[in-house]
Amino acid sequence: MQIYRLESDAFVVTFNQFKDNRGWFSETWSDKWLPDLGIPSPFVQQNTVWTENKNTIRGLHAQSAPAEVAKFIRVIKGSILDVFVDARQQSPTFGKWFSYELNESTPQILYIPTGFYHGYMTLTDDVIVHYQQDAFFEPAYEQGLIWNDPTLQIDWQLNGAVPVVSTKDAQQQTWDQVHKF
Repeated sequence: MQIYRLESDAFVVTFNQFKDNRGWFSETWSDKWLPDLGIPSPFVQQNTVWTENKNTIRGLHAQSAPAEVAKFIRVIKGSILDVFVDARQQSPTFGKWFSYELNESTPQILYIPTGFYHGYMTLTDDVIVHYQQDAFFEPAYEQGLIWNDPTLQIDWQLNGAVPVVSTKDAQQQTWDQVHKF
C-alpha cells in the first residue's frame, strides 16, 4: 500500500496488486489501517453509483455540521475526474479546487476530508463508482455548489463537450453564496 498525500489534506491510497494467470487480487479496505492513515472515525455508509454516459457531472455536494462527511472514493468500472473544493475557512487551501483521475485499472481510493464540496465527471461511458462515508446522508444538512461556478473556474476537461448535469445540480449555489465550513 502506498499513500500519496495531496496539497489539500486529501490523499490517495494505491493498493498492492497480486497478479497471476487468472487476473489480480487487491485488498481495498480494512479497518486495521485506518488509524495508520490518521482517520479516527469508522465509516458507516457505502454507496454505489452507476452512470451511463461520458461527460456526466455529479456534484458538487457536502453536508454541514453536525453531519459533515468525509469520503473514500473508488472506481469499479470506467474512469472519472474527481473534483473537490476546500470550503474550510481556516485552511491554507480555502477556496481552491483540486482534481484527481481515478480508473478501474489502478486499485486506488481517494480520501476527501470533511469541509470539502465533492463531485466527479465521468471520462468514459458505463462508469461504476463506489464510495464510503464516515457519516450518514442527512438531507437536512445537504449543501450544493454549482459545478460551473464563475469564481472557481474548475477545469472539468470537457474540451468543448456539453456535460450531462441533473436539474438539482444545475441549480446549486455559487461559491459566493454557498455554505463555508
